[in-house]
Amino acid sequence: MTMQQNLIRLFVSSTFADFKAERDLLQQKVFPRLRRDCLSKGMRFQAIDLRWGVSDEAGHHNQTMQICLRELRRCQQIGTKPNFLILLGERYGWRPLPESMPSELFECLRTQMGEGHPHAKLLSQIYREDNNAKPHAYRLQPRPPQYEDWFKNVETPLLAVLEQAAERLGCKAETEALGLGLSATHREIVHGALAIEDAREHVHAFTRRFRGEPNHQFQGDSAFIDGVLIGSTVTESHLERLKNQLKQKSNVHDYTVDWREDGIYSAVDQACFEEIVYLQLKAVIDRQPGQPSETQIQQLEEEKNHDAFGRERRHGFLGRQEQLQTIDDYIAQGTGKPLVVLGVAGAGKSALMAEAARQAHQRMGGARLIERYIGATSASSGLIT
Repeated sequence: MTMQQNLIRLFVSSTFADFKAERDLLQQKVFPRLRRDCLSKGMRFQAIDLRWGVSDEAGHHNQTMQICLRELRRCQQIGTKPNFLILLGERYGWRPLPESMPSELFECLRTQMGEGHPHAKLLSQIYREDNNAKPHAYRLQPRPPQYEDWFKNVETPLLAVLEQAAERLGCKAETEALGLGLSATHREIVHGALAIEDAREHVHAFTRRFRGEPNHQFQGDSAFIDGVLIGSTVTESHLERLKNQLKQKSNVHDYTVDWREDGIYSAVDQACFEEIVYLQLKAVIDRQPGQPSETQIQQLEEEKNHDAFGRERRHGFLGRQEQLQTIDDYIAQGTGKPLVVLGVAGAGKSALMAEAARQAHQRMGGARLIERYIGATSASSGLIT
């Protein structure tokens, strides 16, 4: 296995629907240019935009923020810059409930609400204490089926009463540190920029404003401005504070676009946005050395170990043609759903998968094939590690 290129993993943070045009431009125009620049330096480029990729099931289990922050940490651990790109407009965005709260704090907030509060029972239904955690903590549970409109009937009212309880207790700073009242984008920015010492060297934020007043015949207005969507001064103050913090810690670039009846971008606006993002990120990439970091060397060694494990398992492999054909058909269909191979311990599941991987590599030519065997190394003890 030959030494591979440095890997730049860039995490993209933005609110959702209001930045679809920008995210499309990044994927279609900016990232391909950066990918070519990286290849010319012996590096690889990979953009991670979880606004496209978090599953509905993860959302149902209230794991969205956990997944997003974990992927952000992975981008940071690679070590190569840039690893964080921010898009901010005039919406503060979705404010999720905290996935976890220390038991002592949670019980103080619940006591402050009072047993007679109309939402006290709801709070106890969706948070359950985890006594195995040290210290003990209350965990947010999967969304119960009776609450079809989770945001309207659960998240929004509980956020309001918990914030009020925190205000009365004088522990607002403590609850904000857990993410209570902060938007998903804000929490990502805290971890990806505000808490990073060298953020100004490589983190870039692009903040958008509109020229003129919205055309009320344009049906997308409410997707772009919090005041139209929510009418909340709370989110507006959060957003302004966030922008001011970013200016102190990272590189903030303002850009302006016109309101349009058929959308918000003219060809000139698109070209300007593409160029400013490309040039700023390219400047960071150009400053990076072309040699692998210690972390990347370890990752390459891990890949070698999995490759060797697969070669050893498929050595002398015979038979299982029906199963191999099933796997081949599954790959050809490209359903996007997982294929599960079941069997008792020692039945030869790893050998079958190793042989299937070899045959797939032969058929697919230059396609990038990832072989990973859980338990093959000390660093692969589970699905995530």
